[in-house]
Amino acid sequence: FKYKFYNSQFLLQDLKEKSAECEKLQSVRAKVDRELEDLTASLFEEANKMVYDANMKRHKAEKKVTEANGLIEALRLEVEALKSLVITSTPSNPNPTSHPQLIKRKEGKLPFCHIIHSLYFNVASPIKSLKLPKNWSKEKLKDSTTLEIPKQEFKVNQPIDFNSTFLQRVLKEDMTPCLDFNNGELSDQVSKSIHSNSLSVEAIPCSEEVLKIIIILVMCLSKLKCSLTKTTTKCTHRLKFGDSSAWHPVSLTTRNRITSVCDFLAYISYIRQGIVKHTAAQIYDEILKLRLRMNCARLG
Repeated sequence: FKYKFYNSQFLLQDLKEKSAECEKLQSVRAKVDRELEDLTASLFEEANKMVYDANMKRHKAEKKVTEANGLIEALRLEVEALKSLVITSTPSNPNPTSHPQLIKRKEGKLPFCHIIHSLYFNVASPIKSLKLPKNWSKEKLKDSTTLEIPKQEFKVNQPIDFNSTFLQRVLKEDMTPCLDFNNGELSDQVSKSIHSNSLSVEAIPCSEEVLKIIIILVMCLSKLKCSLTKTTTKCTHRLKFGDSSAWHPVSLTTRNRITSVCDFLAYISYIRQGIVKHTAAQIYDEILKLRLRMNCARLG
């Protein structure tokens, strides 16, 4: 009987020890499971972050590649255009695109010829009652001493002489009134810069960032003041003198007045340099067109 009692006590003690060991193992297992879950969650989070970063880098790289391809295509087209200009332009046959002053430009919304047309063909217009003299002819007009252009004005390889009678008259009747703005001091600088070939005129640049600002401040653009006319209007262009970094906003009408004078001087300069090979009649007609353009630009 004592043997059975001691045996049962030994088995009971052994059972308690095994039970305690099982509880300890279960707690360890639960702890390991929790750590494994935390580790799995952190691994998934880190993997998602890496995938997101990789996708963002790929998106930015694709965007840069697209922009680079567009820039390359634009540069390629520009190079082809420049090549065509270089190939097709010679001193005896200048390319019209590279010499825009040789192109017969279209006027604004209401061309000067339309104004004349409406005046002449309107029945109620007083111009209908005007008649030309019977002995009038286009040849006599060209032979008129008041419109005659001296041949020495077009001698090759000579600088432009503004002391000549012809250019003095053009300067007085066309160029000076065309460059006469409300801002007298700035007008003088424009005139001097044109004659010294140091004037820069360009459209106001509009990059993506500037475009966003313009969209937000579009009402402010309509309140810009033209530097030359001192009038509040929409300024689409700007100009500067020589190497100066200061830009002056100007309106489209003001820009047209300045460029019309530049076109006239450029044409005279091209003739002096021998770039333009025209007959006397062609030069005469082109001079009249350029003078007419200056007057039309001055009238707006």
